[in-house]
Amino acid sequence: MRSQFWLKIQSQWNRIICDVHVATVLDSLMGKLVISFDEYERISKQETETDKARKLLEILKYKDDQQYDSFLAALNENKYGYIADAIREANIPNTSLETGELLVSMTLNTISYIKTCK
Repeated sequence: MRSQFWLKIQSQWNRIICDVHVATVLDSLMGKLVISFDEYERISKQETETDKARKLLEILKYKDDQQYDSFLAALNENKYGYIADAIREANIPNTSLETGELLVSMTLNTISYIKTCK
């Protein structure tokens, strides 16, 4: 996956980890041929919902750009359109200085979001 797409997903990392019920999204991703049955099982075998979400993101990182759109579609189809919208709308800068500023901003946003995540 191109780095700009991956950075957009990373910008919503904690929202994905905290909010997404992975099983519903997995079924959509299987239907779209984004993940294999083996990947489906590896994700499903994780003990906690947050571990399942992390494993899913780890696998998605190595998918091609077309799978990025399929992931966003799966989020939309499973009541997570607000996360898909936030990923699409994430403003990812091109320069390293701007990227550093983005990471600081993402970290601060993550800290404030973690406080509300159970």
